[in-house]
Amino acid sequence: MHTLEDATVKERSQMKSTILLLAVVTAALAVLQGCSSGTNFSSSNTSDPAPGVSLEAIKITPSTKLLGLASSRQLYATGVYSDGNSIDLTSQVKWGASSSSGTTPPPPATVSVSIRGVATGVALGPSAVTATLNGVVGLIQITVNTDGYTSNTIGILTVPYKNGEIDVVYQPHSLTQTQGVYTVEEVNLDADQFTSQLPVPAAVLASIPMPSGYVPNATIANGANALVAVISYSSPTVLIIDASNQPGDGASNTVINTFTAPINGQVTFNETSNGISTPITCTICAAVVNPLNGQLLLSTSQGYYFMNFTTGQFTQLAFQSTGFPAPGFALNPETSPASIVSPTFGLDPQYASEVQVLNLPNSSGPGAVTAYTAWGLTQPNTAVIDLLANQNNGVNQFDVAVVDAAANDQAVVNLGSGQSSTSSSAIDGFSMCPGAGTSTSPFSMVGLGTAPSIDPSDVSPSLFMTQPGGNCVGFEIWPSQDLLFNAPDLGYGYNNMPNTPDGNLFVNGSDPNTIATFTSVVNGVNYGVLVDANQNWIAKLNLGAITSSEGLNPPPMGTLIPSAILTAGSAIDPIVFLPAPDSVAILSLNTINFGTVSVGTTTPQTLVTLTNVGQNLLSINGVSIAGTNSNQFAYTTTCFLVLNPATNCSIDVTFTPTAAGNFSATLSVSDNGGDSPQTVQLSGTGQ
Repeated sequence: MHTLEDATVKERSQMKSTILLLAVVTAALAVLQGCSSGTNFSSSNTSDPAPGVSLEAIKITPSTKLLGLASSRQLYATGVYSDGNSIDLTSQVKWGASSSSGTTPPPPATVSVSIRGVATGVALGPSAVTATLNGVVGLIQITVNTDGYTSNTIGILTVPYKNGEIDVVYQPHSLTQTQGVYTVEEVNLDADQFTSQLPVPAAVLASIPMPSGYVPNATIANGANALVAVISYSSPTVLIIDASNQPGDGASNTVINTFTAPINGQVTFNETSNGISTPITCTICAAVVNPLNGQLLLSTSQGYYFMNFTTGQFTQLAFQSTGFPAPGFALNPETSPASIVSPTFGLDPQYASEVQVLNLPNSSGPGAVTAYTAWGLTQPNTAVIDLLANQNNGVNQFDVAVVDAAANDQAVVNLGSGQSSTSSSAIDGFSMCPGAGTSTSPFSMVGLGTAPSIDPSDVSPSLFMTQPGGNCVGFEIWPSQDLLFNAPDLGYGYNNMPNTPDGNLFVNGSDPNTIATFTSVVNGVNYGVLVDANQNWIAKLNLGAITSSEGLNPPPMGTLIPSAILTAGSAIDPIVFLPAPDSVAILSLNTINFGTVSVGTTTPQTLVTLTNVGQNLLSINGVSIAGTNSNQFAYTTTCFLVLNPATNCSIDVTFTPTAAGNFSATLSVSDNGGDSPQTVQLSGTGQ
């Protein structure tokens, strides 16, 4: 049986010609895309049908609706026969893809599929993918989208869940230890889609302990092979987590490999904000997955490296002149060769304002380095690239935004228009959030979200900005084309984040990469993601709902988004808070309201489940109900002494009012799982 690698190698030339015909990506990108790794889904049974049995249907799997631009996925075609047998027809069917647009004539397909069923995202938008054999057609819809390839501290990917798929984030906990070690937690970003209770009662799916003394600072997800890399700013060691989330995979959500980079020493970036210098020191500073070869691209104290996720081989990238590393960078896989936008963060002693564009080395020799020093920035920090701009063929489009760590401004630049290092494109003086609790630090954290659309030229990407150590957020709407004299016509809005469900001020982390965007595989909505500074809450912001207001003023004035819009707490609010406590002990509910009950009547039991999502024994110290009205509530439990990893126990709670009135109490579980005690707020009314 042919392997995926065999198939993709044999079909490189065909894929290359197809993508050239579509004229949406470079030929070099197309060749390399065919080499991408497959998915963690397995194919069907391959036994032959009995004589005379007819083919009735073809099912294409996986049925994941979203595919990242420049990424590939192995599709499988399973034949369903009249005798009930299912047979793998992946290599026998005729694969095809066509645009789902209703325009005439229809645009080219956004997905290219090889004869072996390897689907590659070649343009933004939806396509219909078909598998045909003997007149029987299988069909799925795939939408190609991108949120860019920008370094951040949380890895987001799609995993199987129940009978479908969900989006999850692997969040490093680097502030506190659980059971003596630091952890990385898997959090369900779609948890609000599976419950009617808000705030979401529980969202943690797994807690992965790190080796003793290892502090996880960032995770990077490789969706093609369901692996997550973990880096520590203070260590040259990279950990690999099996993120397949398959029920039968005993290694799922465990550290399966440890690789050490050939790197010595650290690099220090001097971040200056409001006249105060804060050094940032790191050995491995930031990373992204390169979709062209499936490898990890690392910014380190000794320059840029590639790392193979499977073998752990490290390859240092050679450049013609000094290519400075950065604590946050962006990758553009669509240029030829692929390139990095590296805000040097003041590392170059001659030019604190320098931004470098590094063309990655290839078979022809070292990579080229282009330095830009006059973009109007004082100290370039993080960058994002709008890949959509590369596809609309407009002369006046911009494709890079770089924010400033020392001033409240950014540079919006169209690198493809030949802008030189002497041209200034800075947009200065963003309006800041009013009110108490805000930080005066500038917007130096940035992410770019692009929602899928039938017509990519109609998509307006959302630039999502926030403050390190503050709670002010900003949103820009990027039009699909610049207007008069190449001046970006940006709509800009801002305001404070609402408080977390526990009543505390939401404060961003200090890492400039603690920001991300993703498009939900569950509902197709484009979201921004922020992690609270205490790492106990993840905020999910509906970028489309927030930026849909008409009449947003451009910078520097901008528009104060009404607090009534930028809210959280109900199903229609654009912000959802997901609990992510640094704990392996997770309760299924955090509130129980028994409603109104006749005096002397005992309610039916309400089940609360305590789950050990860690990989060590959970020591349970006790379960109790406390509070002024604790005698109105009762419980029975199976939670005694210890709880094995990946198991749960039950706590059944009842309410028996002895008099008329409102009653409340707190159910508590004490353990060594972190964030102890875990609590459930109880309430009820006697009548």
